[in-house]
Amino acid sequence: MKELDLHQYIRIIRKKSLFILLLTAIVTGATLATNVYYFHPQYSNSVTLLVNDRNKQGSSLRVDDILLYEKLMGTYKDIIVSRRILSTVIDAHPSELSLNKLRSMMTVIISTSSQVITIRVADPDYSLATRFANEIAESFQSKLGSLMDVNNVQILDYAVEVPNPTPMSPRVKFNIALAFLISILLFSSAAVIIAYFDTRIRTEEDLFSTTKLPLLGTIPLTDSMSNKKQAKREDKDD
Repeated sequence: MKELDLHQYIRIIRKKSLFILLLTAIVTGATLATNVYYFHPQYSNSVTLLVNDRNKQGSSLRVDDILLYEKLMGTYKDIIVSRRILSTVIDAHPSELSLNKLRSMMTVIISTSSQVITIRVADPDYSLATRFANEIAESFQSKLGSLMDVNNVQILDYAVEVPNPTPMSPRVKFNIALAFLISILLFSSAAVIIAYFDTRIRTEEDLFSTTKLPLLGTIPLTDSMSNKKQAKREDKDD
């Protein structure tokens, strides 16, 4: 094994730069093709719900009420993903949805610092994701009173479609940048490791680094074919 310093590392990488860039371009191109042609873009939209106290007189909330609502958040989350709530949405779109499919499309986010619940729905069709999110929120709001004998949930913000939405996945630019950086590091490291374990002597520096002996002289490298031609010419001249 050779002992390499920083300058030798840099020289190895420069020497193999074309090979490294070629492999990096291949990996980056494959990543781009995979993200564009094999991964279907997923869009998401969200609706937010506000949990308040509308059953008590006055508009102010007491501290004990807020603590009670925080404990109820987990219950509300379970109710939102229940069959009772989602069946309304599924029945409205029987050819597109099933219970398991709709649940897999949903993410219910409970805020730890407020009384807001966010329902996020992801789907390849942005319009459907928006519609499903709003319908789930409306179903939850309308059925909560009969389930828990309370009416303390309001829809704070409906999911609204925006022009030219950005897909939540795949993150094409991020994936390409990550593939490029990993490829550069991986192939550069591979080139250095191969050179490190290469015990062949090719240059005067390799000889000195291996033997630690001073160089006394060199033998010039000649082309054997040129030597043969030169010998034939000398024979003809004779």
